[in-house]
Amino acid sequence: MAYLPFLRERSPQHQTLNPIQFVNQKLGIPDHRFKVGDRIKYRYICDDKLDTENYLKLQINYGLIIWMAPNPKGQRWEIYILWDDESPKYFDFHSPHWSNGDDLEFA
Repeated sequence: MAYLPFLRERSPQHQTLNPIQFVNQKLGIPDHRFKVGDRIKYRYICDDKLDTENYLKLQINYGLIIWMAPNPKGQRWEIYILWDDESPKYFDFHSPHWSNGDDLEFA
């Protein structure tokens, strides 16, 4: 890390890319409308027949985007959300929101 400023001074044509630009240019995944730290809302109709109290009712969940990772194979972003009703201590970091965020809204 100590050599990076020196290399930047010696090579003025060197252009530093931020992670989003790198993903856009190198992996071909378009920029996403959400960013880490955004508060989001997810609406869906409960289709779980075992949940008799909420079956076929509109459910609204609120959460916070804690991480976004590019998926080059799927050509999309995987969005990791900490929902309000989940404990950060037991949060499953391996279950991203798979729909690329198309069904999410800003809260």
